[in-house]
Amino acid sequence: MKDSKRKKIGLYPVLDLYILREFMIPFSILIVSFVVLFMLGDMFERLSVFTNSRTASLWDTVCYFAYKVPGNVRFVLPISLLLACMYTMANFGKHAEITAMRASGVSLIRAGLSIYIVAIVITFATFWVNEGLVPEFDRKAFELQEKAGGHEESDAYDMLVFRSADQQRWWGFKDFDELRPIQNTPIMLRVYRPNGDLSYELRADSAVYVQDDGWYFFACTRIPFFAETHLPGQRQFLDSLYLNSVEVPESHRDVASSIKPADELPMMMLIRRIQQTPPDCELLLAKFETILYFRFAFPFSCLIGVLLGVPLAARSMRNGIMIPIIIAALVVVIYMMCAQIFQVLGQNMMVPSVVGGLAPTVAFLFYAIFQVYRSD
Repeated sequence: MKDSKRKKIGLYPVLDLYILREFMIPFSILIVSFVVLFMLGDMFERLSVFTNSRTASLWDTVCYFAYKVPGNVRFVLPISLLLACMYTMANFGKHAEITAMRASGVSLIRAGLSIYIVAIVITFATFWVNEGLVPEFDRKAFELQEKAGGHEESDAYDMLVFRSADQQRWWGFKDFDELRPIQNTPIMLRVYRPNGDLSYELRADSAVYVQDDGWYFFACTRIPFFAETHLPGQRQFLDSLYLNSVEVPESHRDVASSIKPADELPMMMLIRRIQQTPPDCELLLAKFETILYFRFAFPFSCLIGVLLGVPLAARSMRNGIMIPIIIAALVVVIYMMCAQIFQVLGQNMMVPSVVGGLAPTVAFLFYAIFQVYRSD
């Protein structure tokens, strides 16, 4: 009994490397194919902007499309893992290699160990790509697009209005620059008292935000308002004015995040938005929390794909390769549909936020684990 168990969980370097090699070939081909397709789509949309630009060089064009690659890869990783896994295991079944492994005492779980390890590594790598690499590369791609004169959404930031989450400050920017903390544009800031009355109004020709320090305003006009009469007091003309991060806690990135949809924000920015949102704004909190939970759960779709792919392919080994691939595509479609439906339910407070963001991923993950053990 001990020998049999040792066979199942023992080390098989030759077998593991063989399975890994057979898996990585279709997986790499799928990743490259999907990335090329996305890149072609980006080229059809943006290439003319760079070729007609007098300010962007050929190197800028190459860098722009390279910066767009990580954002495309994160979406194709789950389907690429699933299809590569299905293809690999179906090929093993077609040539009776899985039968030979089982006859040698190697379980299906053990046979797929190298594929599972790759899926786990990619799952955690996806967190880093989503939260660290993609926002930074998107920012650099945006700067290159702006340099080439193709920033088509620049008008959307004219006359930008921002209200702080605690409703204590109102900002107005004539021409807000989301990429830089220096705002060389007329700015208006209204600060309110806790009871909602206007405390003072500040107008400045420009401002700069310093991380963990606060805002510095230049060429300012400050107008105080009396608490009793709500009438304006005497204007104060100042060369500069400093407001620390306690008086004005929001940064220029908080203002920039208000421009973007919540589902495009990094997790840390979502957490900050949740912390800044008043408790009585339940619908807004539900939206942010649901998106945050889904953002945490989404990378695990890579692991789900592999866990489902191995048993599905093993059970369909006699039917050729196409049947398991069709089943894999259906599984992905069903998972994505469930994830989107639960997101809508969570954002509209029809189910708790944690259920809306996590339930489909957790359910499919447990189902995939059950299928692995069942097929073994």
